[in-house]
Amino acid sequence: MDDGEGSIRPSDPALDVTTAVDGYCADSHLIPWRGREATGRYVTNQRDEGVWWCGVRRRWACRCRVPPRLRYERSMRAETRDQVLRSVDFGRYEADGDSRLLEYFLETGATRRAAAGTQLVIGRKGSGKTALFQHLAATLDHAVVELDLSEYVFQAHDKLREDGIPAAFAYATSWRLIIAAAMFAKLRKSMSFWHRRRGKKLLREIGLGSNRGAFGAMAEWLQRVRRLDLPGVEGIATLGGIELGDSQPSLIDVRTIQLLDELEGLLAKVVLKSPVTVLVDRLDDAWDGSEDSLRLIIGAVRASRHFARRFGQQGTAPVIIFLRSDLWERLDFNDKNKTGQVTIYLDWRDEELVEIIERRIRRSTESESEGWGTIFTSEEMRQRAGTQTYILKRTLGRPRDIVAFSVFAREVAVQNGHSVIEKADIYAAERRYSKHALDELRDEIAAHVSSFPQVMETLQRLGRRTFTVSEWNAAASESGMTPKEASEALDQLFESSTVGVLQAGGSSGGSGTRYRYQDRFLRSNASAVLQVHLAFVRELSLTDR
Repeated sequence: MDDGEGSIRPSDPALDVTTAVDGYCADSHLIPWRGREATGRYVTNQRDEGVWWCGVRRRWACRCRVPPRLRYERSMRAETRDQVLRSVDFGRYEADGDSRLLEYFLETGATRRAAAGTQLVIGRKGSGKTALFQHLAATLDHAVVELDLSEYVFQAHDKLREDGIPAAFAYATSWRLIIAAAMFAKLRKSMSFWHRRRGKKLLREIGLGSNRGAFGAMAEWLQRVRRLDLPGVEGIATLGGIELGDSQPSLIDVRTIQLLDELEGLLAKVVLKSPVTVLVDRLDDAWDGSEDSLRLIIGAVRASRHFARRFGQQGTAPVIIFLRSDLWERLDFNDKNKTGQVTIYLDWRDEELVEIIERRIRRSTESESEGWGTIFTSEEMRQRAGTQTYILKRTLGRPRDIVAFSVFAREVAVQNGHSVIEKADIYAAERRYSKHALDELRDEIAAHVSSFPQVMETLQRLGRRTFTVSEWNAAASESGMTPKEASEALDQLFESSTVGVLQAGGSSGGSGTRYRYQDRFLRSNASAVLQVHLAFVRELSLTDR
């Protein structure tokens, strides 16, 4: 077989056409090409020679150079592939600010359950909580309040503690207050005149009471940030002044609780005809590492359960809380186990992560026939891994990660003038992604370790992916950490899935590493062998052993 310029090669995807094309065989006869297995497909014989059927001489033509017609077809298909790659838009790997987020959104079983009574959505940072938040806000067929707690006055809750109950429940009433006020603001135009009048009176009386400062801060935030109008408390920002600087906590007034109960009773009647759902996101911003901040989060969870019981709303729950999984694991209250049936975890299977990328390819190219194989090379990567397997092993099982890696790989391929993302492009993108993953890790754990640079220095001192706890402690000591700081840092790395537990393969042979994002019940111990996730290996310059 002639391998000169223009010859047909078995690995050439441009020749895998799906319709018959006319061209010249090696015997110079103008014929429709017909492959041995399917019309128009290039096939190989046992000697791996390119073969085409000559319709004139009725035999296989083996010495095949690309005929003019087929060479033209090949050129056009290569040009088309180049255009496809350039037209692909993987979107932003941060859900915030992605104008095409809803268009790219992938509905899963978790999506359907979220709209069917779920009160709590748990997921790691980057697992799709914000995307699901926005999807529900856009698609639910009833009133929705988006309580994205950006710039929220969390300190107001310290002025609205409830007395005479366990500390873990002290903030539930203050969350009930802000949620009820938001519900009223959203529903008031659809209420009867008498309900609207009574609700405005109740809110104004709360705003004029002894808790006016803290409630005023909440109401002002609803109006300024969330654009929810509360006409019953006009002028609230000047009612006695909103002074939250005093560090001493204060108690929620008994009269305030009575008025709140009445307001909730009014809302319970209204939602029978006009259902409402309050979506609460960015509750994670309340956590500053203190136990009291965890109690504040517990209060929001208990408030969501309170409204579900009181309203008895069918279908979507009246309040849905979105919360990071690491914070959920830290919460400890006596009826936490009762939340199981109304909680969903945003865990992703590999095939769902691939589908996220393929959906973005199809949407941005406006072609349902395009997919992973259109954009990524079919050549094998190191250790004979396909491109899907290679990338999935180097990302952290979240939509954010596989989108980020794909964005970097496409940018490299376009810069290199390639029509598909080649092996070299993926290897180059891996370095960029590894740096991105480390930056994300810094944002996630820097506030909860003694020194993030020391933690990274310790990992680099190890020099390799695989290590023991004693080796970690020795390297941490050389980096200047105390034993307590070293232990806390390793716990953070484990919880964030930066490191996992190397497990023997058992009777089936082999071994593998499990991470917390794959098994939320996974635990480590002093004798465990640990491994750094492949996402961080390139940036930390660790050897893969």
